[in-house]
Amino acid sequence: MSLRLSHKRQWHRKSQSALLQFASLRSACPDGVYLCLKPGDPSQWSGILFVRDGPYAPAILRFQVSFPSAFPTLPPSITFVTDIFHPLVTPLTTYTYTTGSPSSHNVSATDEERLLPGGFSLRYGFPHWFGRAGRSTASSILSSRKASGSQEGSNKTSPEASKHRLQGSSHTLQLQDQTTFTSKLQYGIPNRSPASIIEVLEYLKSAFDDESTLDALPLEAAGNPGAWNAWQAHRKSMLRQSQHQMADNPAHVPSNKQNTKLKKQPDEWSWDGVWEERVRMGIDASISDPVLYGNPSGGDDLIRFVDANDDVIKAIKEEMLDAAALLS
Repeated sequence: MSLRLSHKRQWHRKSQSALLQFASLRSACPDGVYLCLKPGDPSQWSGILFVRDGPYAPAILRFQVSFPSAFPTLPPSITFVTDIFHPLVTPLTTYTYTTGSPSSHNVSATDEERLLPGGFSLRYGFPHWFGRAGRSTASSILSSRKASGSQEGSNKTSPEASKHRLQGSSHTLQLQDQTTFTSKLQYGIPNRSPASIIEVLEYLKSAFDDESTLDALPLEAAGNPGAWNAWQAHRKSMLRQSQHQMADNPAHVPSNKQNTKLKKQPDEWSWDGVWEERVRMGIDASISDPVLYGNPSGGDDLIRFVDANDDVIKAIKEEMLDAAALLS
């Protein structure tokens, strides 16, 4: 009897916490993110992400959020229902995760930090939530610093880095021996205070519409190592194209030209073109009529789309305005 009462109190605490988090979204929900509570369980949410900018635009992605009883001490679980090729999203067809070793790729489902198919990895964005943060965050930050060529407490490039830069939107492409990228984001920092669901959703959104979020991601924090490698190859390809464009314009060629051609190891897998093809397939599928207006995959039909013409939309707006007028 006492055990049943304890479970009931635990469920109520979890529900109240989730309701408070949901209420906080009224005035601060990230742009393009829409959420609703699942009937009978406020700790289970259904969501839609409209990707309006960045490398994954114009994808429309379904995802689910599940809150543990110990939130915010423990992280929420975010699972994508829509299949999308992304470094932070575990493929729907596998049940794998990466280890702490940068040289490793997939491991078996016995890994204690495994993600479910479609799971979105929060480990790099919020390392304080994970048991391995204490021993993995230091190496994550170190690898991120090596990738960005920065020193602790500064954004200065390493002495070996080339001083020539290509100015981008929210990040700077560094012409270095390893061809890497700096980021202005502050994720991957340990000992942060408990995060709110608003911060989690902002991170989720940035992972799809801000290249710098993916540029800063270390391999060991990726949910899909293959997508991580494909993204790195894609970014290096973009850098090579920029170099060629600048070489065609003598006014932009640096005085101390360096040979920045990338050398591939004999046993290295070729990821060239993989990211572009796989992501384009995922985006096209996510905005196709059968996916938008048919039965959503995974049984998640709480948020539905209607294929309506202008007259139907106008009529719906008028009904909503009339209903709002009655309530005011």
